[in-house]
Amino acid sequence: MITVKCDSCGNSLHFENDATFVICEFCLTTTYSPFSSISALNLDILVRRGLLALLDEEWSEARKCFDEILTIDSEYAPAYIGRLCAKLYLKNDFNLPEHSGKPLATYEDFRNAMKYATGDYLKILEQYCTTQELNKGEVKKAVMVIAVAIVILIVMAVGSAVTSIN
Repeated sequence: MITVKCDSCGNSLHFENDATFVICEFCLTTTYSPFSSISALNLDILVRRGLLALLDEEWSEARKCFDEILTIDSEYAPAYIGRLCAKLYLKNDFNLPEHSGKPLATYEDFRNAMKYATGDYLKILEQYCTTQELNKGEVKKAVMVIAVAIVILIVMAVGSAVTSIN
């Protein structure tokens, strides 16, 4: 295990096995292993290009950037989420739970991100699943309220029709 200090906040970061990067649990800064063969600068540039492409709604460019990142480091969890956002036409991952259309765990990119995510980033992804479940529950409640309201309107309409017949 290799231990280094986070460049942003000074927190101790621990690189286990052959990890190429660690995300600081305090400030969420990505720090690359000093012994990694990956060019951290190139990876950082690709991440920025991918995120900017998402913001500009350049979906194919974003996918290309995240695909390239994954060829450099197939365990870089944020690239899987970026690629999923591009596939779903989302500008960022904050709305992923509400706009994915189906459970996040059914998307291969999301499953891969969960597989490789660590620390706070893993907690964020887990929170997306929890948020999605809560939203699904809220939708069910709203549908039930609407269904009850429709039944009440039908009963009122039938009652009104029966009264006018008499």
